[in-house]
Amino acid sequence: MLLSDGNNVANVDQELTTVPLGAYAAAKVTVATANKKFGFLFPIEARDARQIIGGTASLSFKARKGGSNATLGSLRAAIISWSGTEDVITRDVVSGTSWGAAGTNPTLAANYENTPSNLALTTSYQEFKIENVAIDTASAKNVGVFIWTDDTNATVNDIVYLADINLVPGAVATSAGHVRALPAALARRRGQLQYHRTWLLGQLHQYLCCRSVFQTSQGRGRRRRGERGRRFSSEGEPRRHSHAYRHHLQPRRRPRMLGEHNLGLRIDRRLRA
Repeated sequence: MLLSDGNNVANVDQELTTVPLGAYAAAKVTVATANKKFGFLFPIEARDARQIIGGTASLSFKARKGGSNATLGSLRAAIISWSGTEDVITRDVVSGTSWGAAGTNPTLAANYENTPSNLALTTSYQEFKIENVAIDTASAKNVGVFIWTDDTNATVNDIVYLADINLVPGAVATSAGHVRALPAALARRRGQLQYHRTWLLGQLHQYLCCRSVFQTSQGRGRRRRGERGRRFSSEGEPRRHSHAYRHHLQPRRRPRMLGEHNLGLRIDRRLRA
């Protein structure tokens, strides 16, 4: 979410060339109005925020400035929190127009969980870390990451790049990992080794985790290993008249999926435990 001290202050594009090693893309932010502050808010879903409120969290991200920047040369970053209703995001995180002078943090309608300081940018990507931040604001219901420009002398067409924003629970920040895409056939095969579909008596069908899987895409009426006497239809479902059908696997909790993203913010898998 782009926030700025006025309208038409900055333009945002997806950058596919000037990116950190291993990253697919970065955010490219170009100054459109001189001498104004702007920043980004990355809110976190309440079900994730609950797991760090009252504990500690650490933030890491990568940033650099444009090679032809005239004046824009620093950022600040903070983990922030606010009360109210869970998952209700206040767009006006900065109170009114209280962005402050250069070197002064904006006045927030939320709360700073750490004390921001200047992060000097170069023309190469650097990884910045803010670690061991106590999320201890009373009545906090929501948490977000706020990254903004501290300069008030930015020149039109100055550029800042942001990438690999990663928030983790605990005292130590970790770098954002890049997941290598699998070929479609291999991804499907791995999925088949983890899940199968079943109908239980008096229950809706669910996806269950098991050790050996009946391949529904190949063959007809084959049995799974270790399940003597069980009969399956050509769709890979146990026949209703099969005695084994009554004693089928009990539902297990479906594992949460990894690789969650929220407006560019990578939530560490430990928040999904």
